[in-house]
Amino acid sequence: MKHVKLRDQPEVPVSHDSSLFKRVLFGRGEMGNTGLMQIAHCILKSGDRVTEHEHADMMEFFYVVGGRGKIYVDGRESVLEKDDIVRIDVKEKHYIVNDSQDDLVLFYFGALDK
Repeated sequence: MKHVKLRDQPEVPVSHDSSLFKRVLFGRGEMGNTGLMQIAHCILKSGDRVTEHEHADMMEFFYVVGGRGKIYVDGRESVLEKDDIVRIDVKEKHYIVNDSQDDLVLFYFGALDK
């Protein structure tokens, strides 16, 4: 068993956006042969925007813990609200914008597409 406290995890820059930070709860190599790459937590402040990007071999799953924002996937816009879950497939270009006044709080999971 590994018990992780979110508050004890250091903030590290997001790989494709060094001005934004995340807390990695479990990273590459810590989840056996599950195909999971990482489980992370991120808070986007009002006005924050994640740079558009894609992943060659990884799917991403976003769970909205709180706040409101928008996600753009291959040019399609979707509103994000508390308790929404979004799956991003391999090679889908995507980015997230916090266009609200409140923090947009996300947990996200990266998983290899086997």
